Amino acid sequence: MLGFFAPRPQQVGESNTLTPLGDCNGLYVADKTATGFEVRESGGGASSVGFDYRIVAKRTGYEDVRMEKVDSLQDALEREAREEGR
Repeated sequence: MLGFFAPRPQQVGESNTLTPLGDCNGLYVADKTATGFEVRESGGGASSVGFDYRIVAKRTGYEDVRMEKVDSLQDALEREAREEGR
C-alpha cells in the first residue's frame, strides 16, 4: 500500500501522523519530498486499508515565534482571589 499526496512546501521539522482505518501491520512514512510523502505498510504488508493523516509544521516566517503564555483557569481564579483580598 502506498499513497502520494498533493504538492505543498517542504517544512523543516514537519511531523506526519498516520492513523490506519482498518486492520494492517502498521503504517509509516517511507519518504518525504517537497511535493508529498509516501506511505507504506510495515512488515512488507500489502493491504489496501485507508488511513487518516495529519501534518504538523511551523508556519514559514514564524519558526522562532512562541505562543504567549496563558494562565490556567485555576491560576486565574487564584490571582483574582488574591487581588480581591487586598
